[in-house]
Parts: sequence; structure tokens; C-alpha cells
Amino acid sequence: RLRRGLYLLIPLEATSPEDWNEDAWIVADRLFRPGYIAGWSACEHWGFTEQIFRTVAVFTTVPIRKRIMTIDQTDFALRKISSQLLFGTRAVWRKETRVQVSDPTRAVVDILDDPKWGGGMRHVAQIVDAYLASEHRNETLLLDYIKRIGNAAAAKRLGYLLTAQGGKDSALIDKLELLIASGY
Repeated sequence: RLRRGLYLLIPLEATSPEDWNEDAWIVADRLFRPGYIAGWSACEHWGFTEQIFRTVAVFTTVPIRKRIMTIDQTDFALRKISSQLLFGTRAVWRKETRVQVSDPTRAVVDILDDPKWGGGMRHVAQIVDAYLASEHRNETLLLDYIKRIGNAAAAKRLGYLLTAQGGKDSALIDKLELLIASGY
């Protein structure tokens, strides 16, 4: 039993129920729908980090009681978001199940919004570097997503990281300055 009314079927070939578990992303999709795989889990999926995280990061519109839950031998880190923030996802196939994961740009914006979802600011800087050097780089979408989440601090963090690299993306830095508000 994963939760009331939702059960995990154990295949007959499993030697013991304790030794078998389902793909964590499929479990997350079933338990926290509507929502998506986010943060460090999405960054790992898109190849922005080689760091392996034991916990699966999930953003959901479902009310949650605990921020960390262990279900089916997997730890899930949960964040409650409003339904207006449920955008920028892609469906990926895990076995025969479609699971929503943040698209590459949304994954970066999510960790800029709150760096703890990227494993801390130092790791966020490495992920942003990997994103900007990848084929997934999309500055227009990046700026649009930062506007849509409504957190000027995400724009400030990205601007700081770009400036710390020597300001080689000066056009992007100029566009970010239009999104920031006063204050630190």
C-alpha cells in the first residue's frame, strides 16, 4: 500500500516484496499528481549534473503534510506549488508510464528560485554553467520563465552567476536587469 486506495503490485518473480520496488518517478507521478519531477532530479535527467541524489525532488499542487516522505524505499523531497506555477514540463517515458518532468529551462529556473532544490548555490552555479553550454540553452524561454514565477531574486542570482563568470553573457545580463526589483 502506497497510500489509501493506491497499491503497488509486486510481480511474481520478486523473491520478496521488500527486495522489489517500482521506479521512483512512476511512484511520484501516481502519488503527487498533478506535479512534476523537479530540482536536482530533473537536472540529473537533463545531464546538467553528474551528482547522484538519493532523494527524488517533486513539485506538486497537492496539499502535503511532510516535506520529506519515504515511500517504497525511496525518499521524496516535496514542495507545494500553486497551479499557476504548473508549466514548463515535458512528458518522459519510464517503462510504460508517462511522467512529467520539468523541461531543461524550467529545471534551471526552479533551482534559481530556491537554490536548495539544486543542492546549494555552488552546485547551482555548476548546473547553470552546464545549461548555458548545452543544446538546451534558450535565453528567451529562460527570461519568460523567470517572469512567470514572479521571483526577482531568481533573476538576481542568475545575473550574479553570469557576472562572476566574467560577464561574457553581457546581453543576457542586460535583459536580466529589467526583471530585478530594488533591494539585495
